[in-house]
Order: sequence, then C-alpha cells, then structure tokens
Amino acid sequence: MKCYVDSNVLLSYFKRELGGLTQAQMIRAEEFLVNCSKNSHKIVLSDLAFFEIKKKGYLEQHEVEEFLESLGVKCLLVRTTNKDIRKARQISNEANLHYSDARHTQLALKSRSKAIVTWNIKDFKKVRGLITVMTPEQFI
Repeated sequence: MKCYVDSNVLLSYFKRELGGLTQAQMIRAEEFLVNCSKNSHKIVLSDLAFFEIKKKGYLEQHEVEEFLESLGVKCLLVRTTNKDIRKARQISNEANLHYSDARHTQLALKSRSKAIVTWNIKDFKKVRGLITVMTPEQFI
C-alpha cells in the first residue's frame, strides 16, 4: 500500500515530543515505520513535508531519506507544482480546510496514495470523502 505521510508523524519520531505529542505517539510512529518496512508499504513524502520537518525538526531532506533507507522504508517524493497550488486552494475553499492541510491532501491525491497518515485526524476530517485519513496506529 502507498500512503502519504504527514510531517507530524516523522517529527514525532525525530523530536520525541512535539506540541503535546506523547512518548506513546513516538513509539507508534516507530512501529508504523517498521510496519511499512516489514510489509513493503511505500510512504510518500512531499516537498512540503520536508520543508515542515526542516523548520520544526532541523533535519535536511537527505538526513530523513537516509534514516528511512536505514529502516528499509521505501519512500517516494512528490513535488508541488503550480497546478497543485491551484487545486489545493480549491480544496481549501470547498472544504473550508487550512491551506497547508489542503496542500497535503492535494499531494496525497496526486501521488495516488490510498491514505494520509497523520496525528491530526481532526484537521483532515473535511476531506475524508476524497481520501482515507488515519493515524499511524490505525494504519498498523
């Protein structure tokens, strides 16, 4: 299965505790990544996710990619285009969704991911008709 991973999942692992995330969430994020490796799931990360990881976790894209590779996690990269920006604005307006979440949604759809994996389920509840949204625990 191919799933789009929100930056907060990786940040919860790298930062161990971030914005109220608990130790349990860090453990679940690690279990999620191990599960992806073991079951040959592909995770999709976007240029937006890497930007957020660098901003909050101070990690460069190559560091994240090397870490995922060391776990045996297959990672695909999706980049934002002008067309994606337009579609994300449309999703944001139609679903009354925060723009960055609409952008993640658009990139998940573009990459033909089966789900968005995030700790912020409530932030994406308005797009559940477009794509499945689940926590790392639910994915496992």
